[in-house]
Amino acid sequence: MIRLFLTGMLLFVFSSSSYSQDLHFGIKAGLNRSNYVGDQYGDFKARTSFHVGVFAETPIGGIFSFHPELLYSRQGGRLALSPFIVADPGDPVINELPEYAEFYDNYLQFPLLFRINLGEVFSFELGPQIGISLTNDSRFDFAPVTGLGFDLGDKFKFQIRYFLGISDIVRSTELGGTTLNDDRFDSVFQLAAGYVLF
Repeated sequence: MIRLFLTGMLLFVFSSSSYSQDLHFGIKAGLNRSNYVGDQYGDFKARTSFHVGVFAETPIGGIFSFHPELLYSRQGGRLALSPFIVADPGDPVINELPEYAEFYDNYLQFPLLFRINLGEVFSFELGPQIGISLTNDSRFDFAPVTGLGFDLGDKFKFQIRYFLGISDIVRSTELGGTTLNDDRFDSVFQLAAGYVLF
């Protein structure tokens, strides 16, 4: 299914270029502010990481344009360790433990976004995203994406986005002798800057 999905995306982009002289390609990078959502993940806190990748953009008629991307994205969350530590607080070993346990999830992501261009500067973005996990036992993560764009001239692009995964990204996790096997979803805010190469 993933091959069919990506093949369709590429065919759309390159078929658009056959009748449009406005197909553009660029690079982008930015920050992620990510966390987990789920029944057993209320104690998790957001963590900051990054994403980097490439994008294309082509008009599809009127104020609408198609904006596919290929990104490497590092996400996750962090958990305070103190509720899981049962020991003498004065123990020097306990005092050397980090305050939080950091959880990392690495993805290849394919946002397929449709942009509504509100003039020459602002735009509204909406579309699906498929993520291929490089770390978890659940391979794919699907998510609806929404965001706002800001274009500075013809070369510089800025975006703020949010997506909430609809796929359970981990079947089970062992933590302090406890198995966490409830649903777990990615919740991610992204802030990015891009540059149009050609």
